Amino acid sequence: MPNPPESNQSNASSNRPKRPVRPHDNTDLVLTPGGMRPRSLVYELLEGQHISTKGGRVRIIETATGNVVKDLGETGTAAPEDETGPPPAPAGAVPGLPDTGWIENSQWHNVGKNPIVYFSTTWVVPPPPATSNGQVIFLFNGMQPDSAAHILQPVLQWGPSAAGGGNYWTITNWYADGQGGAATFKPLIRVNPGDVLQGVMTCTGQSGSEYSYKSSFVGHPTADVTVSDVDQLTWAYETLECYSLTTCTDYPNTESTSMYAIEIKTGTPGASGTDATISWFASNSF
Repeated sequence: MPNPPESNQSNASSNRPKRPVRPHDNTDLVLTPGGMRPRSLVYELLEGQHISTKGGRVRIIETATGNVVKDLGETGTAAPEDETGPPPAPAGAVPGLPDTGWIENSQWHNVGKNPIVYFSTTWVVPPPPATSNGQVIFLFNGMQPDSAAHILQPVLQWGPSAAGGGNYWTITNWYADGQGGAATFKPLIRVNPGDVLQGVMTCTGQSGSEYSYKSSFVGHPTADVTVSDVDQLTWAYETLECYSLTTCTDYPNTESTSMYAIEIKTGTPGASGTDATISWFASNSF
């Protein structure tokens, strides 16, 4: 993977925004690539539906009519200053390795005057793990606003999550509100080791301070997730996120999985944009 160009912007990329949190019922949690969430707040989007956060509420909207299908409650509020740890491990998980949540990631913060309008990443589906202990692995590129109020992400998944799955690789797109809040997804699509994936997020429009985005996998339009009326997505990530690991062989059976052919463009929402000048900052949990 070629080295990205050096940034001429201030290097604030190490200051990942803290996740908004809210109190919630801990008795019936399910796993998403945004951590554990109440089952009642996790929904599969149907064809013709999208997410809106207009007015500070997460709603499922019927795109053709604008009708509200489901109100999932308020968006996240600011996280307390000491909220710096990863999302909680799945209930009943074997203690195993301390590797939980975001294991490692690279991140870039866009502080320029033009928003990110295109963010594309290519990677190859890795070999399956050598051992199976109920672990869940997420690999994705994703975007968040400065408030970290939500994340939009095309996700490669191994293992079971709230969307389904098992001991095989699947893909879909997710929108997840602040930790413990609502999350939505499209149905999983099964993929195989060696398949080439391209996860793409585009900014499709702007109305005042509110933006619209689409998260997609090239060649898999049934998994597209669109959101509207959200804050500008200013943080770009390449991330490995895992849960319930008990041994190192629970990771994919490969030395590394490269995220490559990364393109980030900034400009006018709905337009193609121009190449951004970026400088990645790497972060890991060990």
